[in-house]
Amino acid sequence: MLKATTMHRLMPSVNSYRSVSKIAIRLISTRKLSQDEIFAREEKYGCHNYHPLPVALAKGKGVKVWDVDGKVYYDFLSAYSALNQGHCHPRLVKVLKEQAEQLTLTSRAFYTNV
Repeated sequence: MLKATTMHRLMPSVNSYRSVSKIAIRLISTRKLSQDEIFAREEKYGCHNYHPLPVALAKGKGVKVWDVDGKVYYDFLSAYSALNQGHCHPRLVKVLKEQAEQLTLTSRAFYTNV
């Protein structure tokens, strides 16, 4: 296991985090974006490994999803079957919240107790 001082030297400096934070703040908007604005951002900044369907989803509950304009759809893709329990299942939301309060994410460079 690496010593804390060694790990500290491997971590990016606080200043680099501040630079990233400033960029992130500029990209995050509190106003509601239109579907066209979302599509334009995705085209400019997104990964182009496949072309998504022309719908900008905003929320999901159970088997249904809503786009940014409030139109409701059945989610037949279910995140390519990775989401077969539906969106926002209350028991899963509860345990995800509990886990996020303990440890949100680690890299594969470490083991975890989960």
